[in-house]
Amino acid sequence: MLGAIARSLLVSCCAWAQGGSSITYRNVSPRVGYVGSTSCAGSACHEDICHSYAQTPMGRSMAPANTPSELAKVPKRITIFKPELNRHFEVFRQGSDIYQSECELDESGQTVFKSTHRLDYVVGAGLTGYTYLFRRGQWFFEAPLSYYSENNQWDLSPGYEGKDIGFTRSVNVICLSCHNGQPEPVPKRDGMYRSLLSGSAKTRSVANAATALASCTSKK
Repeated sequence: MLGAIARSLLVSCCAWAQGGSSITYRNVSPRVGYVGSTSCAGSACHEDICHSYAQTPMGRSMAPANTPSELAKVPKRITIFKPELNRHFEVFRQGSDIYQSECELDESGQTVFKSTHRLDYVVGAGLTGYTYLFRRGQWFFEAPLSYYSENNQWDLSPGYEGKDIGFTRSVNVICLSCHNGQPEPVPKRDGMYRSLLSGSAKTRSVANAATALASCTSKK
């Protein structure tokens, strides 16, 4: 009797499967946009988890570069000279923003070139330090100076010690995903992004940041 029932159920299941019926998960379609951490926090489903995570270093590993805590890292104009590169670097405040500059001087002290950019974002959990990004339109680049928590000082960003990279290092999606969570890069355009910050239910959220990769935050 039980065998007959089992065979009947098996036949029914096979017939249902052959009929082409299947479960469709709507949230895995490429057309579905990331809703952002704000939606998770306000949905009453994960509010406590979202708010507690936002207080951890991992949950705050990307933010605007002009917050009060960042401005406090630049109490005055800071100048760093690297003789091996023959480059002078500066980080300074102008109004409510932070800027970095790089310049070269000739033997007479005259300026050969100078490049200055406003910092837009800070990345890093703070355990090792913080690195800064700036943008040109949709392109994101890394600034040459980072702030190191161990000695509370500014110095060259990781990877900048042996060669003059200046303001030309683009931020690839592998690095940014560790800090921002769900950036939307432009295909075949390394360092270019369609969407980065939260602003609607279909855009990415800085609040969804994660911890930095060891290769990005460890000073060689």
